[in-house]
Amino acid sequence: MADWSRAYSAWWRVRRVDPETWECVGDVGGVVSATVTRGSDELGECGSFELSLSPDESLPTGWVRIEAVVEQDGESEVVDVATLLMVEGDSTYERGVRRVTAAGLSSLWPASTRAFRGGSYAPRGADGAAWVAELLAGCIDAPVAADGGFTLTDFIVFKSGQSYLEACRQVLAAAGWRLRVDGRGEVLVCPPPTEPALDVTPSNVVDGIALAASVDNVPNTYIAVEGTQVEVAVNDDPASPTSTVSMGYPVEVVDASPKRVDGESLADYAQRKLTEERMQAVRTYTWTRDFAPDVVPGDLVRAVVPSAALDAVLRVESQTLTCAQGLTLQESAAQMEVV
Repeated sequence: MADWSRAYSAWWRVRRVDPETWECVGDVGGVVSATVTRGSDELGECGSFELSLSPDESLPTGWVRIEAVVEQDGESEVVDVATLLMVEGDSTYERGVRRVTAAGLSSLWPASTRAFRGGSYAPRGADGAAWVAELLAGCIDAPVAADGGFTLTDFIVFKSGQSYLEACRQVLAAAGWRLRVDGRGEVLVCPPPTEPALDVTPSNVVDGIALAASVDNVPNTYIAVEGTQVEVAVNDDPASPTSTVSMGYPVEVVDASPKRVDGESLADYAQRKLTEERMQAVRTYTWTRDFAPDVVPGDLVRAVVPSAALDAVLRVESQTLTCAQGLTLQESAAQMEVV
């Protein structure tokens, strides 16, 4: 395995993926460049491809995988960058060449195109992680797995027309869990990470780090309403800059559809949700660093860059990976604190 804290050389390629086996079955020719954008939106990632083809050559649509071939100390290793559904876009014809822009859709895309009819729900007492994994496995080609589980204390009812993917994220939000899509396009249903996946240091980050600091409109009062029962969680800590004491007034959230998990009481639910609301990105750093596999938004990184007065564990918020002459990764990561 390559040592990602040390220098390496790399080139990239795009390969076809068999949707039945989810393995590569051949190369995709004509790809000039590719861009992968990852963030916190519903699909998690998307991409685009620029191809140069002959005028009568058809676009190789379907599942494709971007791979990086990394060379270090005379040895090479193939690592997965992203797996996307390539779909045709616009073309131009010039001097006997067809130049094509193709979109790349997330492996979660098919789950966003399926919709529930009225009366659908996730049942009380179900393992929420297993329920999500089973639903996704039935509608997408990529492999799906669950890392652990949690119990739904309440029914979660879905609106008619709500997509399968929206429903999955709604169920996971009840417990603060997430969907993690790796370079192979495989989906993991999992809780938030507790350990950094990568060290960001002067050896792998380009100098010139941007910092944005902001904490806006943070709730200090969470009101959970379930039938006739009402529970209120309040942040009245004088040491907290967003508390009712520090602000001098309440900033309220009213939740009329609580979704409790693992047998928690309504009061416990309100307190947990208030803590989640108070967890804020107090500082967001943006940098360009060397590519390293298997680090995606939602993961943690340990950043120690003395030139930026930075020594903290951060949560990756977004990434833009450009495959052209080489691999360039721009990344934003946030320092999360309960404020």
